[in-house]
Amino acid sequence: MRKSAVRVIPFLLIVVMIAVAVIPASAGPRFTEKAIPLGIHKSDEQVFAGSVQLSDDRQHITYVSKNHDGKVRVWIDGITGVAYEGTSTPRFVPGTGKVAYIAADNGNMFTIINGEKGPKNARADSLTFSPDGSRFGYRAQNNDGKVLAVVDGKPGPLFVNVLPDPGILFSPDSRHAIYIGVNEAGSQVLVKNHEPLRAFDEIKEVAFSPDSRHLAYAGRSGQDWSVIHNDTENDPYDNINGVLFSSDSSHLAYMAEKGRRVVVVKDGKEQFSGESAGIPFFSPDGTRFGFLMKKGKGWHLMMDEKKGPLIARPDKVVFSEDSRHFAYSALIGTTWAVIKDTEIVDKGLQRIRFLTFLPDSPDLLYIAVPQAGKEYMMVNGQKYSSFDSIGLPVFPPGQDAIAHVAQDGKDMFFVMGEKKEGPYRTIGIPRTQADGSVAMTSQFPFFSPDGARVAYPAIDHDNRIFMVVDGKSHEYYEAITEPVFSPDSGHVAYTAQKNGKWLVVVDGIEGEKRFDGILKGSRIVFDSPSSFSVLSLNLPGPSFYKLAVTIEKDKK
Repeated sequence: MRKSAVRVIPFLLIVVMIAVAVIPASAGPRFTEKAIPLGIHKSDEQVFAGSVQLSDDRQHITYVSKNHDGKVRVWIDGITGVAYEGTSTPRFVPGTGKVAYIAADNGNMFTIINGEKGPKNARADSLTFSPDGSRFGYRAQNNDGKVLAVVDGKPGPLFVNVLPDPGILFSPDSRHAIYIGVNEAGSQVLVKNHEPLRAFDEIKEVAFSPDSRHLAYAGRSGQDWSVIHNDTENDPYDNINGVLFSSDSSHLAYMAEKGRRVVVVKDGKEQFSGESAGIPFFSPDGTRFGFLMKKGKGWHLMMDEKKGPLIARPDKVVFSEDSRHFAYSALIGTTWAVIKDTEIVDKGLQRIRFLTFLPDSPDLLYIAVPQAGKEYMMVNGQKYSSFDSIGLPVFPPGQDAIAHVAQDGKDMFFVMGEKKEGPYRTIGIPRTQADGSVAMTSQFPFFSPDGARVAYPAIDHDNRIFMVVDGKSHEYYEAITEPVFSPDSGHVAYTAQKNGKWLVVVDGIEGEKRFDGILKGSRIVFDSPSSFSVLSLNLPGPSFYKLAVTIEKDKK
């Protein structure tokens, strides 16, 4: 069978992948399909590809179109809104299903939120929402040229400017809104819930604590920077960076500069002052505190005031899930080592490609590249089989196992414990990048919710792409997308391209509906063990659809 070349489909939202030969699909359980229109357009309408937005649950679509009259309209699931001279890109409000955008008409700008029109302004931008989606804010300019922040439709004090960075920030619990205004004197004023707090020459590093009870920021008066934590102003420094709360909201840390020295500060007290230091960090539970400190030409990792071994260059620090243990890889001399807590557990390596703790365990896993020979995976001090290249580990739900892909020579395999499937030319999905190059993605196995089943996309040495499910190869297609298992693990579905058209495949059987593309960012979403949907399109137009699939129950 012939090998096919990379195909580029001329619409930005279509999934584009390497095309290969086609073999008929196999039989499987029956299912019904219903194509629900979400916007049908004629060739004289312009749909702005960059405006297409999907809801968080990938079930709904909104976008902007322009008709021959020059007006633009926002569409939501096939229903068009009022025509305006212009609009911003519409957005789905987090957790609500509402759509919001800023519209311009007759020299005015205003918000449209869930179809409701807000007050008119000369200009408006930077529409943002609270984490729970219940509140909104944006910058506005009145007819006198003054700039203000509008929160929940209520205007704040007037300024010369409201800084777009950081813009309007909501606290994690959505109860508070802060922003920085610039007054007539040129000072920057931190405003909380429309109430001005303090004015400084400059303000930065604004942060809420995770529990929303604390507010911290850095303010500059003249040449001096200081961190203000709630109402307390800490010691002045030449500069401040990296303001960070712990996850339990109990601690505040940051880096500062004092002359030629770098200072690490925690809870208002200096923990280190020296030539250089790394950004401080906390453990996942917030109880442990660490940072890198430089000594001469080397570095030490400081954790809870205990100094680790001297290293030449550090790498990322990882914690166990309970935060009791930490580990990192580091260059010692000219070779790499693995350090767990304060002890070197492996050394003399050319490179460490990956480092993590096993789920709910103090055991360490890493991929080691030795000075000579093949790389290998180490788990709790035990060496596993070697390959030319090892992919990132995947931990199947409910199983005490580790799965990954691996390359040996020109062959790639799926590996899980002592089990090895293959060989293939590669495992994964090829995608065309913006520059026209092709990159491999999804190079890992996909497990069912119960962890008992596995699927992954593969390409053989004849350049044919197909899905492998539970060790069995499905049919060949021109392109495929990632597999998705049903909530009960009983079914697996994906989309595939055949003869230039896209279709769904459920448990190895093809659907009858055909489309020109699957929307970028869309994916199969199961809403029950026997039903799912995916968003698709047809050309010309374009026309958008939700393909709803219902799988029939097995007859006994």
